[in-house]
Amino acid sequence: MTPRQTRGKIAVRAVIDTCGKIAGAADETGRASSTVGDWNNEEKAIFPPADCALAMDAYSKIRGDGAPITEWMARELNKVLIDLPQVLPSRIDLHAMLATFSGESGEAMQGLLTALADG
Repeated sequence: MTPRQTRGKIAVRAVIDTCGKIAGAADETGRASSTVGDWNNEEKAIFPPADCALAMDAYSKIRGDGAPITEWMARELNKVLIDLPQVLPSRIDLHAMLATFSGESGEAMQGLLTALADG
């Protein structure tokens, strides 16, 4: 395996372990234990398909252990992962929020311009 594949295999094996070893990961992904065993085998360059990798990473995130496969892919691409906040549907008036934000940012900009003008 290439160094990149080796780093990926470390991530895959970590998430399989978090999911409850091969049997737990098989349950989580709906794949056969022998298939998950191939993903877990450090001698084989066989990796889970995207849907299975995401399912295992999601389980790992719920447990608070991060998303090893997704994090590995991001590192390989020189990217950063950012967790987005959970937004629940609500009855908030988005138009009113946007108007308030616009007014507040306008006031902040006016204050900045005034401060710069005073030298």
